[in-house]
Amino acid sequence: MFETSDKSHSFIRELLALLPFFILHLSSGLSGSFTTILIEHFRQLQTEHLSDLSIYETLLGTFEDYCPIFVAVFGGILQQVFGPKKILIGAGIPSVLSWIIVAIRPDSLNFLLGSRLLAGFSNGLLTGNVYMVDVAPSKYIASFQSIEAASRSLGAILIFAMTMTFYQYGFRYV
Repeated sequence: MFETSDKSHSFIRELLALLPFFILHLSSGLSGSFTTILIEHFRQLQTEHLSDLSIYETLLGTFEDYCPIFVAVFGGILQQVFGPKKILIGAGIPSVLSWIIVAIRPDSLNFLLGSRLLAGFSNGLLTGNVYMVDVAPSKYIASFQSIEAASRSLGAILIFAMTMTFYQYGFRYV
């Protein structure tokens, strides 16, 4: 019985050590679904100013997807050069900046696109990160991969709730 308690404490200790990793994946889930809110917000801001919104809406919806195409390709090389932990930390910086940029100028198309570009860069760095596999015991990897996926899904669910708030009260409350 004492051995089981030690195993659960070991799992919790390893889980807590990987908490920043899971938070980044939560942010990735938030960011990936945030474009829905940004597109609607952009429509409300720009209906009088721009005659053809479709190109800008398309850019807002897809700008986040361009960076991972290029960054993920070089992610393995970057991890070999700098190490997975530094790349993971590096992924957190553009992720946080992407949220700050939206908060600073939510009415600027350039800031919104910059935010999506930074979010994509962060997601590209996260795509092939092997930090968890390097630091977690092999017996917990499957559980931690499930928690990683659940973190991303939780982020998407939270954005859904934010979207409902946005439709009810407007962008300033989101």
